[in-house]
Amino acid sequence: MEPYVASLIRMLSELGYTDTNYSSKERKVNLRHVYLKTIAHFTQSSACLGTDVKRMQAFIQTIVRMMVYSYPKLPLDVMSDLSVYYTYTVILDDCKQRTADTMQTFTVDLIHGSEQRHPWWQAVNQHLPSLLKHYGPFCSLTIFRSTLDFFQGCWIEEHGFQGFNKSHNYPEFLRRMNGLGHCVGAGLFPKQDFDESKHIPEISTVIAEMEQWEMHVNDLLSFYKESFDSSDQANFVTNYAHCTGCSVEDSLSRLTDSVITSGNALRTTLADKDGRIKEVVEGFMQGFVTWHLTDPRYRIRELVQQV
Repeated sequence: MEPYVASLIRMLSELGYTDTNYSSKERKVNLRHVYLKTIAHFTQSSACLGTDVKRMQAFIQTIVRMMVYSYPKLPLDVMSDLSVYYTYTVILDDCKQRTADTMQTFTVDLIHGSEQRHPWWQAVNQHLPSLLKHYGPFCSLTIFRSTLDFFQGCWIEEHGFQGFNKSHNYPEFLRRMNGLGHCVGAGLFPKQDFDESKHIPEISTVIAEMEQWEMHVNDLLSFYKESFDSSDQANFVTNYAHCTGCSVEDSLSRLTDSVITSGNALRTTLADKDGRIKEVVEGFMQGFVTWHLTDPRYRIRELVQQV
């Protein structure tokens, strides 16, 4: 684990990790508010899509932490609707049901506005209007498009396929599909705080850079816990090593370089732009790392104790 620990230290050092988004009291107030709103949505039995109560509780707890830690500048009603949305993404990611049988008419149903056959889409389509009302047309379309990509990425992952040898682009292709990077970036800019017509250049730039940064931070900070989970062996680090023939250590090093490069690009590109945009992006970067470091799901405390 020494190379992995070295990668974490390098990433945190380059980020200048110093999360000052909240006081302890503010964090507790926001966690309570978003948790109660999210749990209220999923008390409807149909919303859980067959997920048992214990797993739903774990999903909601980790997503509420992600939302509160990573989106400190969002209004609480937006934060709560995003929390429900991201809980649905975890439900899908955890689902073992085969997708193809319920997707035969998906595209035609989408074009004609007919109800979808897949139960996940039925539930998410019920919630999306509540979420998208907070955003302008550009960010709304981005979130919806990212949702489509995420679903298709999960569909591919059902097959446990790591990619063929020498297919160097496959790992990044799959990771971009299921990484929700565009949704993460667009979610930072609700219409009550940002006028899309004035800020599309900045918003689109943040989405472009955030896609790489967000998903690769997650890949790096998830790697430890995935090492112990047999269902997570086809992760980005191992997929890239498998397809390119490089070592896992080299794959980790490349991943760390990507996190640092995209993080620096975000900061330098926005250096002379609207101060509010810089503030929400920096708040997200610091908080997103805090979430990974502190959430039990990622087992970083266990790693620190070993070191």
